[in-house]
Amino acid sequence: MLFIIGILLIFSLVYDLSDNLGKGYLTYGTCSDTFIPESAVNASQISHEYFYFSAVTFFTVGYGDICPMGWNKGLALFNAFIGHFISVVVMVIVISYYLKRRNEE
Repeated sequence: MLFIIGILLIFSLVYDLSDNLGKGYLTYGTCSDTFIPESAVNASQISHEYFYFSAVTFFTVGYGDICPMGWNKGLALFNAFIGHFISVVVMVIVISYYLKRRNEE
């Protein structure tokens, strides 16, 4: 559990870093394919809920209330990939543990 929370915090920090560098941001409402760095100035449309967005992306819930723009689009894809990868690894560990215990009995 702490491992997953740590990963989500790391992704949150990277989303924040991207926003601070002006290379990407998270926005509420409709998504667009056009990244306009000047749009990040409009505080009413910009989200700073980085942990929430990283968790929703990691667990592939995808509510659609926050959209990544700029570099954050690629980061969101990587975030989702890591979420899937960790889910698979956890399932492999659980299943192998179960099979090992079953074979011991």
